[in-house]
Amino acid sequence: MYHICEHPLISELLIQMRDRNTPNNIFRNNLEEITSLMGHEIFRHITLKENVIFVPVLRAGLGMLSPMLTLVPSANVGFVALERNHDTLIAAKSYVKIPAVENSFVVILDPMLATGGSLAQTVDEIKAHGYQNIIIVSLLAAPEGLAYLEKTHPDVNIYLAAKDEKLNDVGYIVPGLGDAGDRLYGVAEEN
Repeated sequence: MYHICEHPLISELLIQMRDRNTPNNIFRNNLEEITSLMGHEIFRHITLKENVIFVPVLRAGLGMLSPMLTLVPSANVGFVALERNHDTLIAAKSYVKIPAVENSFVVILDPMLATGGSLAQTVDEIKAHGYQNIIIVSLLAAPEGLAYLEKTHPDVNIYLAAKDEKLNDVGYIVPGLGDAGDRLYGVAEEN
């Protein structure tokens, strides 16, 4: 099940992020601000009696980590690194490190939910580590990715800033933000 965190400032910040001419530093700042606004909304509905583990999906998910740690400074942090194959649209796992903390609530951070494959793999990894209380926080999602996650992991709630129209023929969200990792850090992937 997905929930859209509606806030007028989120909408304005997304407009700037969608502009290809927005500089990396503004893109980064907007991602952090949106994540913070979403975090306030999400944690308003969640009791923090359990331990929290934030798991950013590398690389773009790192841009969401700092504002979440500001909200829950006692949280632990894990990491999942996946590299998307642009031909098959299937991600290859290159690194997984999830802390072992009993009774934890896991929050996956990834700004884009496109096909859903990478996030489904991330949820699989987290469940393999014994965690069942999991949510996903993303800025944007395509309907195809939401449908895939709802089919593969119906027990995971998804929080979004916006639901976009569709995926294009190469598996990117339309209208989307472009490659969030590249836009955050200004370094294009080598192909």
